[in-house]
Formats: sequence, structure tokens, C-alpha cells
Amino acid sequence: MANASELSESIDRINAALERGAHEEARRLITAILDEDPTQRDGLLCHAVLEVQEGNGRAALEVLDQALDHHPDDISLLMLRAAVLMDFYDDHAEARLLLEDVLDGLRGWLPANDDEVAAQKHAKAETLRLLSRCHLDAGNAEEGLEAAEEALRMAPHDAAVLLAVAEANYEAGNLDEARDLAGRSMEQAPTADADWLLGRVHSALGDHAAADELLHRAAEKEPARFHHPTRTTEAAFQQALAQAMEALPSALREYLKRARIRVAETPSGQPRPSARRIGPGALSSCPTPLPDLSEARDLFAVAPEEIVLYRRNLEIAAATPEALVELMATCLTHEVARFVGLDAAGFEEPQPPGDAES
Repeated sequence: MANASELSESIDRINAALERGAHEEARRLITAILDEDPTQRDGLLCHAVLEVQEGNGRAALEVLDQALDHHPDDISLLMLRAAVLMDFYDDHAEARLLLEDVLDGLRGWLPANDDEVAAQKHAKAETLRLLSRCHLDAGNAEEGLEAAEEALRMAPHDAAVLLAVAEANYEAGNLDEARDLAGRSMEQAPTADADWLLGRVHSALGDHAAADELLHRAAEKEPARFHHPTRTTEAAFQQALAQAMEALPSALREYLKRARIRVAETPSGQPRPSARRIGPGALSSCPTPLPDLSEARDLFAVAPEEIVLYRRNLEIAAATPEALVELMATCLTHEVARFVGLDAAGFEEPQPPGDAES
């Protein structure tokens, strides 16, 4: 770039191209910047964002690692790396460590003027929002809610932060609060994420007509990220369940014949025997108290009395009828694994009938 003004203008053009999904234009402009200076921070950040938008997690990490070699303390680069680890690799442990390091650095920053105070507050809120997501994805609803509420205290009118607090309340089972917060977020930014979350909240509250309208709207806004729910009749759901049973390994199928498999509309929210709440988005549960198998020679000697599948949530989670069958088979496998104290990954992967690949 000839000067700082031209560089700034080029970065603005890249961001505009990324916002409207013009990836070829963005890549051309990014290449021009990095050809002149391969270490240019904004060019590398935009390059990583482009790879994320195109679904290239590995490429995004490579770009971010290259950028962090030259800009090791850059908050935006570190936060994007944490988001990539969560979104593409489900690596909540490393993402959490990254975000906690960023937060520690921000708390130790002594801003020199009002602009720096505002920048620090914004960065803290965004880091806490991502940390909340990290906790929720790892199944830690209370920690997620705590981080999101701290973010809200710093950015009480930020649509993304409001949505993060709504998501955390939803996962914690606070449905009225989740509905109100998601509605406030939607008033400011009617995003597909807000539609999807509010649809899940309405489903958990039993308003399935409103839920479906919102879920369909999210899928129409961003079909690459959201899908239409796979709604079924009661008979069709039972048929899908029978197909899921047939997809299981024979030994697991025989074991499950000793348990009652019940279908419920949505979770009741009552505590499980392990004292963990059944989240409103749960796909299945096993209400039978966990047995003491510490000295058992045969882990499968005792079967659960009941496994519950939550129809509405399964239908929301499945993009196709085939995916619904596979998801039910997976849920049954995981509930048995949890009951006998094994890692579900140790079971043979369930496959829909007729499929050679999992």
C-alpha cells in the first residue's frame, strides 16, 4: 500500500465485501495487501475471517497462527482463534484458556483516556460473550450464564451480548428470561441467530406454532447455517424410532429391548438422578438412577427402566428424515453408555439402514 490512507480504504472495502459475501473480491484485495506485507495485521485478520466464512477451519487456524507469530498479544486475533477452535474443532478447553488469558490481559490494562476505557469495556464484553459460548458448548450452563451476565453489565444494549445472555438463560432453563432477552436482541438486530434461539425457547415453552415460524425464518435467512425442522406425525416418529433401533449393533439392540423407550414432547426440566438439570434443549435422558457397577463383571447385566426421547427437540435438531433416524440411534447409544459408565465413542457407530457410511 502506498500510504496508511490507501491501506485503510482497502481494509474497508474488504470488510464490505466480506459482509455481503463477495469472497472472490475480498480474496483479491487481501492478496494485494499481503503480497506487499505478509505480516500486515488487518490483512491477516481479514484473511482468517474469509477462511472462516468459507468453512475452512484448518486454513483459518494456519492464517491466525501466522498472524500471532507477528502480533502475539492481539486481542482480535486471539478471540477469533478461540472461536475457530470452538466452531470447527469443539476444542472448548484450549478456547477457554485462550479467552481467560485475553480477559486477564484486559483486566490488567490501565486505559489512558476515555476512548481507551470504551475500547477496554467493549473488548471485555466480547471476550466474556465468547467465553460464555465456550462454557455452554462444554455443557456448563451456570458458568456460561455468569460470563454472559458480566458481559451484559459492560454492554447492556449490545444485541450480540443480549443474545448470549438469552442463550445462557435458555441452557440454564430460565425460559421466560431467555424469551425476553432474545426479544430485546431481535429488536436491535433481527438476525437468524435470534430467530433460531427464540424458536427453541418457544418450543420449550410449548408454543410450537410460533417456534416453527421462527425456526423456518432462520433457515430462510441463512440456509448455510440453519435448517428447517423435520416435523413428523406421531406415527412417522415411531416409524423413525423403529428404523433407529434397526440401525444399532445387534447386541445393543437386544440390550435396549429390556428398557422402555418413551417419547415425550419436550423435557420437563426436573433434575436427573445425578442432580443435573435436564436442559430445555435436551434430546434424550435416562431417568433411571445410575447403578453401582464398580464391582460388576458384566456392565450390561442391569438395564435402565426407561430412556426418554424428546420429540420436538429431535425434530428441531434434524435437518432431514434420515438425520432424524441417525440422531435417535445416537441418542440411544449415548444414554446406554452414560448408564453403564462407558464412553459412547467405544460403541460401534450407529448407521441408518442401507447406509455404508456413518
